[in-house]
Amino acid sequence: LLASHRRLMAWREPPSWVLGNRAMALERSGRLDDALLAYAETLRVSEAVKHVHGAQYGLVGMASVQLALGRVGEAEQSLQRAAAIAANADPREPAHIRSVWVRARIELKRGHPDVAYATLDKQLAFLRSIAATDAYITLGRAEQAAGRGAAARQAFEQAAAHLVAATGAESPESLQASALLKSVPTN
Repeated sequence: LLASHRRLMAWREPPSWVLGNRAMALERSGRLDDALLAYAETLRVSEAVKHVHGAQYGLVGMASVQLALGRVGEAEQSLQRAAAIAANADPREPAHIRSVWVRARIELKRGHPDVAYATLDKQLAFLRSIAATDAYITLGRAEQAAGRGAAARQAFEQAAAHLVAATGAESPESLQASALLKSVPTN
């Protein structure tokens, strides 16, 4: 049984995340032509198994390499394709986060430093809010479970404030934090 499993795994293509990590390693080591091919392979394998995040990762990686090679128009097209296939993606997905950074690099190349700065500033605020928000929500739940309503309410207020500032009042995350806040009595 083990031998047949090994043969089967040998015939199957590697998962897209393995290919994506290999592509990034090639990019970081300066082997840009090889990295571009590896990201294209990540995209191909991801599309074959309908793995949206893997396909987005491949396209964003391709955009990063294309930009490093001075092919700004191609980088822009790759980012547009990535955005189109992952229109409803979680903004916490690594490919989405990286796409924002690549977008800012494109804006710099196009001579728009103010746009690049604003893009990165907004993204940094969002990333800070994710870390802070998760901690505040966990703290609030712990305080609530321990019967400390005032402390739970304070933690949930912090989480809601961070999320509203970073994602807007109507985002699913903000609505969840607001619901948690409402679940604590106001004694």
